Amino acid sequence: MLINKDGKPVDSVYFIACCILEELRQRESMSIEELYLEIVNKYNKKLKYMDYSLSLNFLFLIDKIELYKGEIRHVY
Repeated sequence: MLINKDGKPVDSVYFIACCILEELRQRESMSIEELYLEIVNKYNKKLKYMDYSLSLNFLFLIDKIELYKGEIRHVY
């Protein structure tokens, strides 16, 4: 679910996707694991890997990120 009315906003796919894009705008590209650790440290200490994965899938489906040479990068 993209938005959960009963959950915290920091656990929504939209919020996590926004955090991912913010980190990728600051760097050229990052590995999936490195990006996950960065998001956990900066935005949500209790982030579940499944929610992170769903957010990556969402961004990929709307053509905002791509996998290039084993790393995630922002598509402009």
